Amino acid sequence: MVHTLYSKNYKLQILSKMNILLISLSAILMWSCGDIKTKKDTATESNAPTEEVAPEKVHIVEDDVQDHLAESIKREENIETNKEDNSEEDDIGQSSKDTTENLEISDVIENTPETSTTPKIAEETEKIEVVEETPEEVTTNAEGEQIENIEKKIVKTIDHTAWNTLLTKYVQNNGDVDYKGFAKDVDALNSYLTLLANNKPQDDWSKNEKLAFYINLYNAATVKLIVDNYPVKSIKNIKRPWGSKVVTLGDELISLGDIEHKILRKMNEPRIHFAINCASFSCPKLINVAFTAQNMEQQLEAATKDFINDPTRNKIATERAQLSEIFKWYKKDFITSNSATVLEYIDPYTDVSLQAKTKVDYLKYDWNLNEAK
Repeated sequence: MVHTLYSKNYKLQILSKMNILLISLSAILMWSCGDIKTKKDTATESNAPTEEVAPEKVHIVEDDVQDHLAESIKREENIETNKEDNSEEDDIGQSSKDTTENLEISDVIENTPETSTTPKIAEETEKIEVVEETPEEVTTNAEGEQIENIEKKIVKTIDHTAWNTLLTKYVQNNGDVDYKGFAKDVDALNSYLTLLANNKPQDDWSKNEKLAFYINLYNAATVKLIVDNYPVKSIKNIKRPWGSKVVTLGDELISLGDIEHKILRKMNEPRIHFAINCASFSCPKLINVAFTAQNMEQQLEAATKDFINDPTRNKIATERAQLSEIFKWYKKDFITSNSATVLEYIDPYTDVSLQAKTKVDYLKYDWNLNEAK
């Protein structure tokens, strides 16, 4: 009730002010008309043209002011009506408020143009697809890498069968070599060397895989060197046989010396000296089977024991041990955590009882070609 009385008093104040404003405007207009009439009389006396203001224009201005006043009063009445409605809505319960909010949300969704929702829906769809596809893509990539690694592993396990076939055909049990036979079958030899050249060992290869690769490469490349220079009585008759870059490995050319000194000897495996062959009678014999990663340990042990106990290469007795010059040239390779001297290294492989006082000297090396008779 107080609010209603206050609203009516407020209206009366507005109407009073508007009436005062209307009276003021009327006075101004009347003054303007008098001023215009005075100017007209003055212009008539001076024969100057004047602009007349029609009486109906004055009435039009007055009508506009009254219309504006009526609109203002009507606007105030609407404001008061809304305030009364709002005060009534304040008394409505919380459940009605929730319903109104739900309706307002529904109205927003219904009144929103389709063009504005379509990009949002598409955007959300794309996001959902990315989230769903990302794990699958990662899984696919992981599986792809595993499959790729398996395939590479198969390639890395070089098949030395071709070399084994050639060894069986052209190398005798005592290690003598039929170089003429190799010369006739040189295409097969070249094919095997090409296989090795195109499959250079990688860092993740096992030690035995690398050993098999480089031992077989050294021996096959040595045979190829002899075949390319055949007939020859000794490998030493060939110019720089261990220094010439005649072996292809990947994108580079290396020498037999590179394979022996820069690769094999750095693998801390002294038994490689009894596995590689230098095409000479005093060298460890060329075994007529290829070395493989699977059989590496057994093959190295057999080659070492065979070489040390071969009387044509080493003459061992308790009082005196006449050794191959290999033990002299590569003495430091045989000094290991288990052997402080060459004799200590040899001792486990021979049935002869070696002692600290056993005299050691070296046999003259026979460089003649290890060719089969």
